[in-house]
Formats: sequence, structure tokens, C-alpha cells
Amino acid sequence: MTFVELLEILPKKVSKKWVKDNINIIDYLPIVEKYATAKVLSKIILDMAENINYKDSVETNYIYIKYDIYTTLTLLCKYMNIDIEDVDKTSANYDIVLKSGLFDNVMCYCEKDYNRTKEIIDRIVGIEDISIYRELGRVLTSDAYFDRIKESKDILNSIDLSKYEALKEIN
Repeated sequence: MTFVELLEILPKKVSKKWVKDNINIIDYLPIVEKYATAKVLSKIILDMAENINYKDSVETNYIYIKYDIYTTLTLLCKYMNIDIEDVDKTSANYDIVLKSGLFDNVMCYCEKDYNRTKEIIDRIVGIEDISIYRELGRVLTSDAYFDRIKESKDILNSIDLSKYEALKEIN
């Protein structure tokens, strides 16, 4: 079954019984598959983030949203043993999966392993690093930062180095 085929038969409200009757849940992904999935998702997200302006919170939030959509739908489909194309990893499909209860009901069978896999992916992708880059970009390009650099430079320039014996030996 593909993700598109699943959407065609998906009821508005999914029950645990519906999941059990209609989907072949995998409760454990092998470690090699976890890391292979992390590598694929890492490439996709890093390609999206390549030209991001980290000072722009809208662009940074876009990456977070895409990351959530891609990881959630990719992993969910792996645990449901169905194929999903990148074009189907949309916010609309993400909302359908969560609003219908499909995600929660699938998690009844594989939540612990899903969470372990998600931790591996988060670590490999480095999604938390994006917020660090955004904050660094904001701080390092702010006027206050340049003002502090100028103040530090003025203080250093005002010091009479000839008063310090240890510095005379260096010259």
C-alpha cells in the first residue's frame, strides 16, 4: 500500500481497531534502517537549510515545519510498512494524519521505538543547531554587538602598554 492509497481509505476518525485491521504495523525498525533513514532525512533538511538566512525567523521556522512534516510522515509510513513519496509529505497530509488520530493509534504499537528513532534522527540532522545558528546570526549582526566591539577596541587602545614590564620583553 502507498500513502496515497491509505488516504483514500482513511476514515475521518481512526480507531486502534481500524489500525489493527487495516495496517501492518512494524513495532521495531532495525538499527541500520534507523541510521539510513536519518541520513536520507539529514540530506533533505540540510539541502533545504543550505541558503537559509538564520537571522530571519520566518525562514528558520519554515525549516522546523518541513523537518516536522518530513520526519513524522517518513517515520510513520516506515512503521506502517507503506511507501510515501516526498511530494506527499505536505502540511495538509500531516494535518490529516494527526487530526484523524492515525498517528496516535499507530503509536500505540510502536511509540518507544519511534521515539528512539526520532532521537537518532534529531541528533544526526542537528535540527537544534539551526536555532543556535539563528541566535548567533542575530547577535553577531546586531548594532549592539558592533557597539560592544568598538567599546572594547577603544578600551584596548587607551591602555598605555609601556607601563607593563612583561610587555616590554615581548617587543
